[in-house]
Amino acid sequence: MDAPTVKKGVLGIIGCQVLEDEIAHVVCTDDRLESVVVINSPDAKGIADKIRKGSSKEVIELDISELEPQKLLNSEAAIVWIKPIALHQSPVHLREEVVANAVRITPFCSSILIFYGLCGNAFKAIENISAQFSIPLLILKDQEDLVIDDCVGAELGGTTQYREFLLEDRGGYTLNAMWAMNWPHFLYEVQILRDPDDLEEAKLVFECMEYKNVIMLDTGLGDHTKFHDQAQDFANKYGLGLVDKKCTLSLVESSYKTARTAGH
Repeated sequence: MDAPTVKKGVLGIIGCQVLEDEIAHVVCTDDRLESVVVINSPDAKGIADKIRKGSSKEVIELDISELEPQKLLNSEAAIVWIKPIALHQSPVHLREEVVANAVRITPFCSSILIFYGLCGNAFKAIENISAQFSIPLLILKDQEDLVIDDCVGAELGGTTQYREFLLEDRGGYTLNAMWAMNWPHFLYEVQILRDPDDLEEAKLVFECMEYKNVIMLDTGLGDHTKFHDQAQDFANKYGLGLVDKKCTLSLVESSYKTARTAGH
């Protein structure tokens, strides 16, 4: 008997936990999507809960070894694999890990979206990576078809907007909602802190970098009051001001739409 063939319309998403809210948003607002398979990892529970809360889609949590074509037949589906921020310590390792994960889920997908930017040039020359795959493999890009620099660029809307932001907001330390919620852990994971309880160490780093403000990257997702309170707590601990920067979901939405279309 021939092995089952996965129906067209199964999108794989491999993304950083920093963009968890944005991934949950595009999945929840995709009316054609019937089910979402979340690959189990220590960083995946949050997104599974957000998708359940934000939509009526079936959410299946599986270990990667349990992923089977039968679970994806006869439905429009997404496979979501969240990766830890700690991978950013080494762009080379980040690239290798994400590519290996993409290879692992390729047999189950009709297209894959890497929910990252260049991220320290981890994904520079993305076309060389894509050429290795038998299905479309895409990455977050702006309206000028440029790969965005990082998660900040994704929320600002593109490369041009990011450049303008850097020129206008010198002395700002950016936080999105996931950063604000997890900042002691994230600072430790990206090695700004050697000890997550030693906040004075990070304060010295921020002083050396001459940060003046915490800039809230507000996409409109989630609980704004909670986001503000968490960002304010961060700012207070490091003696920084607080600025609210209105952002956009247009880039992640358009990149998601392109990836979905590529898989049909």
